[in-house]
Amino acid sequence: MAPGAESFFGWTAGAAATLLGLLFVAVQVGFGRVSYDPGSRLHATARSTFSLFVTVFVVSLLFLYPGLDRRGLSIGIAIMAAFGAYSVTRCWLPVWGGMLREHRLERTWQTAWLLLAPLVCFAFLVYDSYDQFMSPERRIIELAVPAVILGLFGVALSMVIRMVQHRLLFWNPGFGAQSI
Repeated sequence: MAPGAESFFGWTAGAAATLLGLLFVAVQVGFGRVSYDPGSRLHATARSTFSLFVTVFVVSLLFLYPGLDRRGLSIGIAIMAAFGAYSVTRCWLPVWGGMLREHRLERTWQTAWLLLAPLVCFAFLVYDSYDQFMSPERRIIELAVPAVILGLFGVALSMVIRMVQHRLLFWNPGFGAQSI
């Protein structure tokens, strides 16, 4: 493995587990205050963020698993990328359906970005996993996956920021309004 890879994946696993726990607690604390609506952008954001953190956590743990060769690692990463792509798509399809049914297309690009950015990252993971599986002597996956993990972290953190902003506006309608 590349020098420093163990510490990188250890840190990303720890950060993903911490943020996963915080997100879980935040959702549980707010449970019951907001009704469940699969077409809600807030629910889709929370569910897809949870899926992204789970994927980053498990992929990081795969790199830390002792004795796992590059072929086994590439299979595990491809499985987790498929899981992540399925779960993120499953979260956002009801939102898209509601937007198209009700002709609410004012936030189309923002909603598309929240779906397409993770899917692009997962496509890179599958491509790199396939490339590594076909040529196990090369170090493809060890060099490409950290960049994809940082991309997934960036998308997930932007989703967390959106949820925090929404919660602050929900609890305090005057939040963000400039006072004179």
